[in-house]
Amino acid sequence: MVDGKIEKTKLTKESIFTKETSEHWKQLKITMPDVREGTVFEISYKVSSPFIFNLQSWTFQKSIPVVYSEYTTMVPEYLHYNKNVKGYFPITDHQITSRLAAIAGRVYNERGSYLGGPDRTQATSAINFTESIEKWMAKDVPAFKEEPYLTDPDNFKTAITFELAYTKFPNSAAENFTTSWEDINRKLMESSDFGGALDKTGFLKSVLPIAIADAQTDEQKIAHIYQHVLNKVKWNEKKSLFTSTSLKSTYENGTGNSADINLLMIAMLKEAGLTAHPVTVSTRDHGMVFPTSPTITSFNYVIAAVKAGGQPLLIDATARLAPLGILPFRCLNGSGRLINESGGQWVDLISSPEKKKTIAEYHFDLNEQQVSGKHTYMYYDQAAFTFRNQYLREDGTTNFKKEMQDKVSGLQIQSVAFDKMEAIGESPSTVCEITLEDGYTSAGEMIYFNPLFFDSMKSNPFKLEKRDYPVDYGVKSDDFYYAKINLPEGYIVESLPEEISIVLPERAAEYVYSATSVGNIISIRSQMKINKIIFTAEHYADLKNFYDLVVKKQAEQIVLKKA
Repeated sequence: MVDGKIEKTKLTKESIFTKETSEHWKQLKITMPDVREGTVFEISYKVSSPFIFNLQSWTFQKSIPVVYSEYTTMVPEYLHYNKNVKGYFPITDHQITSRLAAIAGRVYNERGSYLGGPDRTQATSAINFTESIEKWMAKDVPAFKEEPYLTDPDNFKTAITFELAYTKFPNSAAENFTTSWEDINRKLMESSDFGGALDKTGFLKSVLPIAIADAQTDEQKIAHIYQHVLNKVKWNEKKSLFTSTSLKSTYENGTGNSADINLLMIAMLKEAGLTAHPVTVSTRDHGMVFPTSPTITSFNYVIAAVKAGGQPLLIDATARLAPLGILPFRCLNGSGRLINESGGQWVDLISSPEKKKTIAEYHFDLNEQQVSGKHTYMYYDQAAFTFRNQYLREDGTTNFKKEMQDKVSGLQIQSVAFDKMEAIGESPSTVCEITLEDGYTSAGEMIYFNPLFFDSMKSNPFKLEKRDYPVDYGVKSDDFYYAKINLPEGYIVESLPEEISIVLPERAAEYVYSATSVGNIISIRSQMKINKIIFTAEHYADLKNFYDLVVKKQAEQIVLKKA
């Protein structure tokens, strides 16, 4: 509105940009001209597709509040779709009506394809049919607010999706499109870009002796083949369920997508006489897999499963810094589907021993000028994999030092040493010599300081009063902290934080804290464990309160007094 009148500005073609985001997708970007405060802008677009299977979904909930959202479908009687409404905010209204419609000059074959053209017979009379009209409406939809420990947000926003169940065109039999996981297993096994790729592996006869070298046992063969693929082929960062080229080309070119690399490894394991199969996966940013809705498009990634000691060992050879048996965090998303000659089966993507574990040890001297000493961090399992990904590079120690100093005011790091970074099967560690000028507060004869120094939790990561979607950590965790602090000469302990133990039901989460003093030495122990990977919405309040108690305890200070 300008001076009480509506002022319109039309969108021009120069404001529309197309960008290729992957080999299968393009992104359309629109720059709205002359946008000012109070502007209302309208966008309409048309999607034309020959694929009747992919009726467009609609998301009612956004990252901002939605006053009103409506979606209407008009579907001829020949097409029948299964509809799935998901999300936590309810659809306000749903209406179903029908009407008679007609199309002139259309002749279809038995599969429903239009047979028009100069060499085809054209129908001169109209084809009458019934059109089903459905309308979904949602009003005053709250914004979807994201919090930590969340997979793809689209899993939980209110939306409707469609899947073609069957077609029934005039003068033809019904064709069923509803499928089963067994059907998907068969299609993948027959696909030239998936199961079929495992049949074209003659080149491996000369490669395998090099890969397995002197390995004797099955475990040794698995380890050798895994390491050979890691060294030979580099991941191009593309997630894919299907190969982009032949496995031979992948091996010779030394690069490939996730399917190229892991199917190559599976082929090598099979060539070595081992029982190995592909496992289809939906990565954490791709969405959840619903066992009740069998679709190939549920998956965007593939890893390997090989039988080792009676149990399937899950491997991803795109993760160059992961020890054998540790999957990258992106794969830890519920269950995957193992594809084999028997119809397939579900496998848990998280093995029970796997966790994110860290141990921090501090040995500090506290004097009247500063805190000084040494701290050591040790990383295990997922924590080790993450740490190596971040710092195993030429400038790793420099970056680590800078990030620590940016995080803690007054911190000076005299030296940083990494250990066992190259030994992927072992746990890496860091040792730092530090001084901390802002590590305590003095007031007269009293000194106050937080004994956790760098590792206290400053705030609760969970802010929402009510969270409708689950908390998903992806992996269990265990963070242990131990500090030994030498007091300044002439000071005694005035007060220490009280010992505490916080445990959620079924030990889903645990926290213990203790502070003791003997002579002029204070010992601190703090340990937090997350023993459950997924907390449902009904347990959110308990989990939030758990973190509140942890934050409060970790904020407590030690008080020293001049003797």
